[in-house]
Amino acid sequence: MKNDNTNFFSGLAVSRLQPGKALGMSLLILGLLATIIFQNRETGLEIEQLAVHGEVDQAQRKAIYEFVKKQEKQFFDIDDVKTGIESIGWVHHVNVLQIWPDKLSIEVVREQPIAYWNDDAFINVEGKVFESAHEAGGALAHLRGPVGSEAQVMKQYQQLTMAMSPVDQTIEVLTLDERGSWQFTNQHDIRVLLGKNDIMERVHRFVLISTSTGFSTSMEFVRQVDTRYSNGIAVEWKDDFEARGIATAFNTQRELKL
Repeated sequence: MKNDNTNFFSGLAVSRLQPGKALGMSLLILGLLATIIFQNRETGLEIEQLAVHGEVDQAQRKAIYEFVKKQEKQFFDIDDVKTGIESIGWVHHVNVLQIWPDKLSIEVVREQPIAYWNDDAFINVEGKVFESAHEAGGALAHLRGPVGSEAQVMKQYQQLTMAMSPVDQTIEVLTLDERGSWQFTNQHDIRVLLGKNDIMERVHRFVLISTSTGFSTSMEFVRQVDTRYSNGIAVEWKDDFEARGIATAFNTQRELKL
């Protein structure tokens, strides 16, 4: 077979040329490539097949399909696809792989709700608030706080949960009010006032007293515990327990420390 020293680039034959003609051919090829790129930027990705997998159920998978289909013309590369899908509230992050020429493989990692946030959204372990119609919620704690306090409240929730776990107590509701004061309600429906300062010291005081004889066996009769005292706590008992002498044993300190 005759060898004419011909190279091929994307189906275009380029023979040995004089320097001026070679330069002209190179400019022609670059112009064609630029035109193709420009056309892709105008028309968006050509997506014919889409595979969605990961921590998603059928409804979430369908939601991703519908989102990509609706936004397809706005996607010019896989970074656009990734950014777009990650803008969905219940999506934590995605990994996008383009399988040439027209298939996308999308791995979805969804947000994991740790608690409810202000009764109308969820919050994750990082303190990010998100909404999702795909989460049942269930027996999650309720965290409440002003706008901008999400990460602070989540961190405090984790610290308090660890402090109370040795005595098998859990937080059902944790609230940070507009003045910066903390309180929580445990699984026994006891409201615990912590105030603004020395939060962990005060919760440890509550944990200590809650294990004492008398208090630990009478939690069902406790309405509220105020830990904002310098070296003690005050217990508010339910009406049907006021007559019992033990109620006064926990109300010996009256110096309120805010």
